[in-house]
Amino acid sequence: MATYFGGQPNQPSNIGQRLVYSRIKVTDGATIVVNDTFPLSDPSNEADPALWIKELDAGAAGIKVVDQDAYWVDWNKPDGFLAGVLLSSNLTSGWVDSGLSILDHGTRRSVFADTNALVNYPTAAYFRLYSTNSP
Repeated sequence: MATYFGGQPNQPSNIGQRLVYSRIKVTDGATIVVNDTFPLSDPSNEADPALWIKELDAGAAGIKVVDQDAYWVDWNKPDGFLAGVLLSSNLTSGWVDSGLSILDHGTRRSVFADTNALVNYPTAAYFRLYSTNSP
């Protein structure tokens, strides 16, 4: 199971505003998977491993807490003989291997791109999947 949380500004005056969650509850039918009210101050932006990491398919790698622009790029399977994700500032040239780790979410895959991954792309960043076309 993959669960994503984030914010959408919806209007220009909301861009850059803080987003605060007071409670997140994830259920699977009647079963409560996670129920977190964030009772403790968390200056290091670390999720409580007792509540979250043990419940994630990807372990600690499945949690990303950021306070800057970041993007999840995801797609449906099947994706053939996927070899990686390329990144460029131009749609027609300059494609390089992004080096981003591909996460598997059952019927979907994704990569997480934060400002460290996009530092060389200040005005535009384009992603594309590439394949080896063989097993």
